[in-house]
Amino acid sequence: MHMDNKYSIFSRGQNVFDVANEMLTKSVSQFADNAYNHSFKLDIKETNNDYTVHVDLPGIKQEDIQLDYQNDALSITAKRLEESVVENNEHNYIKRERSFGSMHRSLYLPDVQVEAIKATYKKDGTLDIVLPKLHVTEAPKQSIKIDSEI
Repeated sequence: MHMDNKYSIFSRGQNVFDVANEMLTKSVSQFADNAYNHSFKLDIKETNNDYTVHVDLPGIKQEDIQLDYQNDALSITAKRLEESVVENNEHNYIKRERSFGSMHRSLYLPDVQVEAIKATYKKDGTLDIVLPKLHVTEAPKQSIKIDSEI
């Protein structure tokens, strides 16, 4: 018996397990996207002398960024405040994806000279933070002689 139902959730060749897997994958992916969008991206680089943190904060005003260093952790908090929206639907939004609210990241960066930390916020919405290390040590280099059994 073949049923031709234009409202069926099953595509040609799919079974209940395929549909369930597809729905679960979409749900997990959508959850991850939402969690990811409520944070900010950053890069951390380490040298012998310091850590450099490069943070993308587009659309965030400098005065809405808070940096703290305590207990070997750099904390970055950024707030994006929603512009006031007129209640009479004057703006006619069809969809709003830009998120508003507070975002926070903490990074473990040990042995930092706290008084020497420098942060620069650029016009393009990027924040550069340089955290000099307390003990700048150059790893000693020692040449090693290779013996031969020949």
